[in-house]
Amino acid sequence: MNSHSSSAPGQIVVSVFCGGRGGSRLIRELLRHPGVELNALINAYDDGLSTGELRGFIPGMLGPSDFRKNLANFLHWHSSHQYALTRLLEFRLSDTYREKEIACLKKWSSSEGESDDSQLPEDLRPVVQELDRLAPAVRRYLAAFFEYQATQGQAFHFGDCSLGNLIFAGAYLKNHRHFNAAAAELAREFQSQARLLNVTQGENRVLVALKEDGEILDCEARIVNAQTATKISDFFFLETPLSSADLKCLQALPSMEDRRQALQSLHRPVLLSTEARDALLNSDIIIYGPGTQFSSLLPSYQTVGVDEAIAASRARVKIFVTNIHRDHDIEAFSATDLVSQALQLLHDPGNERRMITHVLETNRSSEPEKLLRESPAAPEKLFSHLKWIKDEFENPTRPGTHSGYLTVRRIFSAFEEATTPAERELDIYINLYKRSLAVSQIIQEFLELPWRRYFKRVRLRFNHASLPEMKLPDYLTIETVDRDEMFSEVHEVSEWAASRTTKYLVTLSGDGEYRLCDILYGMEILTQHSFAAVYGSRTQSRNQFYRSLDAAYGESPFLYAFSLAGGFLFSLMFVLRFGVIFSDPLTGFRLYNRSALSGVLEKLSRMDDHSASGITKILMQNRCEIAEIPISYRTFKGFTNTKWRLLRSFRNAWRIFF
Repeated sequence: MNSHSSSAPGQIVVSVFCGGRGGSRLIRELLRHPGVELNALINAYDDGLSTGELRGFIPGMLGPSDFRKNLANFLHWHSSHQYALTRLLEFRLSDTYREKEIACLKKWSSSEGESDDSQLPEDLRPVVQELDRLAPAVRRYLAAFFEYQATQGQAFHFGDCSLGNLIFAGAYLKNHRHFNAAAAELAREFQSQARLLNVTQGENRVLVALKEDGEILDCEARIVNAQTATKISDFFFLETPLSSADLKCLQALPSMEDRRQALQSLHRPVLLSTEARDALLNSDIIIYGPGTQFSSLLPSYQTVGVDEAIAASRARVKIFVTNIHRDHDIEAFSATDLVSQALQLLHDPGNERRMITHVLETNRSSEPEKLLRESPAAPEKLFSHLKWIKDEFENPTRPGTHSGYLTVRRIFSAFEEATTPAERELDIYINLYKRSLAVSQIIQEFLELPWRRYFKRVRLRFNHASLPEMKLPDYLTIETVDRDEMFSEVHEVSEWAASRTTKYLVTLSGDGEYRLCDILYGMEILTQHSFAAVYGSRTQSRNQFYRSLDAAYGESPFLYAFSLAGGFLFSLMFVLRFGVIFSDPLTGFRLYNRSALSGVLEKLSRMDDHSASGITKILMQNRCEIAEIPISYRTFKGFTNTKWRLLRSFRNAWRIFF
């Protein structure tokens, strides 16, 4: 992969530093957005319980548990066989498993072709039976582990061991003990929705921490478990675990500084993997996720090369999501302490290089006694170029965990604000088709709506209208323009793309009545997703659709039938041309988002295409995502111009293909 290659058009590349569980809800929410290409950056220092047993049994192997948890999180849970795989990866062999049960599992894994699932232990059988076409791959990896086990002269204790860890171990052995290749193969084999990337090049290290009172936490398991409230001061990467004698000698040293220097002499740095480097360089958003800070996250930031990759990344948004509750390792830490610790490791203590652009901190919790220690007032003043956002990010039903919806929504909002240098302002262009009598009604609704919820300023532009004298608040503007083109809204879009700085544009064109309140509905869609445009469908209400046709063509049964068929025909034409279904491709209600259109603004600005479908064609050809929402729309008998409507339709149809 080229280090500066671009992602697919319309995709947002997000890289998340994460552990096993801490950022799971955030990650699941990101995966719900089809426009997101996700990279999970993980380290492999875990060595607790069965993971530690496995690392000791296969010398050189890294800790797979966080990779296993993320892989289970990345599968398609709506697929029955992938959901079964999720359950299998998390399945733990109980302490009751004896040689008989293990022998049955070995026999199942070594079988070729159709396997006899009935021979499996009773608690494992229903999980395996749902694997379907994934079963052969699972058997291959388990067989590789059992083949290795048979060659060793020592026993392996299977009690409470995760079956997913054994699958990772088999993949590691099959890939010639290359951990990163094993993780990539499993993600590919099991059709992961995200890339599973080791931060390092695969160096085997033991994580050791030193506390401010001189206590030494000699493994990752001790770092994440209950401990004194004294802060962790430093951590180190060691090539081999500390023996009891080593630990005793270190503890006998007279001062904390002596112990720090002794551990520093044993420290062996790790290097950033090529895959992780490329992911960071090509990211649009980098997220420093929540989780166990001193095992899952901060050690990743100390990887040699991480700071240079982040500094050189194209990402304009680098968001630090603080923990909600205090874990054992951060009992004495505040949110500002965590940010400061991360910046120190990224060699940017004052944030002059903008290694972090935003911090998301929860300002309250349903369990306030567990909330992170309070940060000083105005925490953003402690660091340069940083926006500190305090809000409610907690899952309302799961204390201490993040709401994926609220957190990701704020991340996308920050991304939109940073992507395009545009003011959070809105232009509304309305072509009334010389129907000036409707102006007062539109203005009345315009003045009633809560525009300031979304925008700093709103400008309403009428085409060919006489405006009454009125006093407006300073954030609202109403003006008139004179455009005589049949598709005057196309010229409005072109001018907006070329020379204006407003972030959003709405065009309402046609001989019917739209509701301005539907613009706010469209804004809800844009702020939750990264759509380039929102089209308002006038056909999703059956009664509304038929009433509109009757008002326009009711006096001519032929034109009524022709228009009814034409609506379906246009939808079919868009399917044939672009592979996209629109229920109302010729709608006159369109909301454009400059941030998501940054790659096509130049094309829109020099449009010589005189039809609304020409705009859609440009967006489709450049893979811009368009949402479609139902809107209110009314036409009136005796007012519509049939000839004008039909001519617009024919020109729109022509521009779809030519």
